[in-house]
Amino acid sequence: MKFKSKFIIVILLVIIVQFMSLGVPISKGEDEMSLAMKSGQSFLDECPDFQGATLIEPKIFQNLSGENIAYMYNVVKKGQPLGFIVVGNSAYEYNVLEATVSPLLLSIPSISEVKAQIVRDLQISIEEKDVENPRLVYLGYGSYYAIYTIKGNSIAFDLRNRHALPISVLKNHIVAPEQYKHQKGDVQLSVTEKISLPVPVRNMNDPLIPDDMQNNNNCGPTSAAMIAEYYKIYRGYSRFDNWPNDHNRLYVLMKCNNWWGGAGVAPWNAGPGFVNYASEKGYSFGSSWNGASYDDFNNIKISIQLNQPLMVLFWGGAPYRSWHYCAVRGYFIYNTSKWIYINDPWGYPAYVDWDANWDYVTLHWLFPDY
Repeated sequence: MKFKSKFIIVILLVIIVQFMSLGVPISKGEDEMSLAMKSGQSFLDECPDFQGATLIEPKIFQNLSGENIAYMYNVVKKGQPLGFIVVGNSAYEYNVLEATVSPLLLSIPSISEVKAQIVRDLQISIEEKDVENPRLVYLGYGSYYAIYTIKGNSIAFDLRNRHALPISVLKNHIVAPEQYKHQKGDVQLSVTEKISLPVPVRNMNDPLIPDDMQNNNNCGPTSAAMIAEYYKIYRGYSRFDNWPNDHNRLYVLMKCNNWWGGAGVAPWNAGPGFVNYASEKGYSFGSSWNGASYDDFNNIKISIQLNQPLMVLFWGGAPYRSWHYCAVRGYFIYNTSKWIYINDPWGYPAYVDWDANWDYVTLHWLFPDY
């Protein structure tokens, strides 16, 4: 009997070793990553901007509490970078939470880059040997960080903006899994319900913009300029300026960097600034703004159906200083998730799961008075 037991144990060990050598996932984490990757690939196959693309370089992202919540994949097509997507874990039903069409893949910084940014941004002197492997954190649309513990300090490295900041200022704005499931419901919706307006994509760091306006806080006037150009090109508002003159005037009228120590555009100045710009050109526009609620997706749909793009303000990172404006150009529904198309002022279009990313968001409605 003892011999039989030992023999069975040996056989089991051999099977486990063979599975490991074949690369077959046997842990829960590996199973989750496989399911997330399958879900992400299905999303790519359905999305016109991503068809024919594949996922590479999976990275596990956590929340601020250290719990794994999402997987990020770079996206390539025929060997060329196409962007990246974020897929939620099982708590988010392996749904894609956001997808970005960008020629730049998201990368972890080198040790030398981390050291240089910490010295520049935080004035903390460190040695490269003090920099250990980080944990990765996802806080909602556009908010991806590498978190380092250096000399007892928790320091965040913004993977998109490439700068360092204290972890204490970070704010989570992805909805909790329970809230996400409650909002989504169980009804399977069709992907055929979609509208995308041809709003031009502009970059807030375009070298055509004057140096004193090109300072990474001008996402507000950049988003508003994209909307103005849409009205100029596709709605007959011919007196609106061309890029970047429209941006430069909106920068002034939206009072960009003239409040709270130079922190971008205040929410109460965004819409009125656009209205004043339109008035200077002889057009009558109205505006309103509010903190978004889940039901606002229907209002976004109505605005887009009326051929009226709008602006969204994501509260990423620290209050005020790290807020980020984008132009909303459309919407679509994929499975049980409601999505908005946006033009990000960093120079690329993106898709955002409204069910996951609406928390801590302000919507800015810009509409012509007929």
